[in-house]
Amino acid sequence: MSAPKVLQVGVVLFNGALPLDFIGPSSILSALSPSSIERNSIETPYAFEITNLGETLDDVTCTGNLNIRPGKTYADVREGRAKMDIMLLPGGVGARPWNASQALKAFIKWGAGSAEYTLTVCTGSWLLADTGALNGQRATTNKAAFLECKKATAEHTVEWIPEARFVHSGKFWTSSGVSAGIDMACGFVDELCGKEAGEKARDWAEYTSASEGDDPFAKKCGLI
Repeated sequence: MSAPKVLQVGVVLFNGALPLDFIGPSSILSALSPSSIERNSIETPYAFEITNLGETLDDVTCTGNLNIRPGKTYADVREGRAKMDIMLLPGGVGARPWNASQALKAFIKWGAGSAEYTLTVCTGSWLLADTGALNGQRATTNKAAFLECKKATAEHTVEWIPEARFVHSGKFWTSSGVSAGIDMACGFVDELCGKEAGEKARDWAEYTSASEGDDPFAKKCGLI
C-alpha cells in the first residue's frame, strides 16, 4: 500500500461558531488521519490532518460556552507558517456578516481562493457567499436561515438550492444545518478517497449518512 497524500484541513474558528458544525465533519475526516489509515490498513489516496485556526491563539467561545483553543492563526496560514489544503467553515450566530470581524472575512475570501477545497456547514455558506467566493456556484445553507441568507446575498450570483442535504459545486461543498455537515464530510470522503475508505470512516463513527439530495427539512420549513 502506497502512502497517501496528506491534506491539511484548516477549521476556521470564531466566537459564536456551532460546535457540531466543525466537530462532526472533523471526526469523519480524522478517521482517515495518517495514523488511523496505517493502523487499520485503509486503502486511500488521501489522508487528513486537522488544525483549528483562530484570529488569535486565544480561546474561541462557541455556542454553548464551549471554549476551543486554536492551534494556529489566520495569519500563520496566509504568511506560510501553516498549510491549508482544505478550508472548513462552520456556521452559527457568529457566521453572520454583521457579526464577523474584518480579519475573519478577509481570511475566508483569501482561503476560498487559495485552498484546494472549501467546505461550509450551516450558515458558513452565508459568510462565504458574502465575500463573493460563491458567485456562479450552487450552494445551500441551514433551512431555518435559508430565505434570510438568500435575500441578504441577492447581489451575488449564487444559485441557492432549497432542497439539498449538501451541495457539491466545483471546489465548494456546502451543507444544510448543523448535522448535515457530517453527511457532507462523508460525501467528500467518498469523492476524494473512494467508497471503501468512506465506508470505513462511517463505520468507525457508527454513522449512517444521508445522500446529497436526501433532505426532509426543506419541506418542513416551507421551502418547497
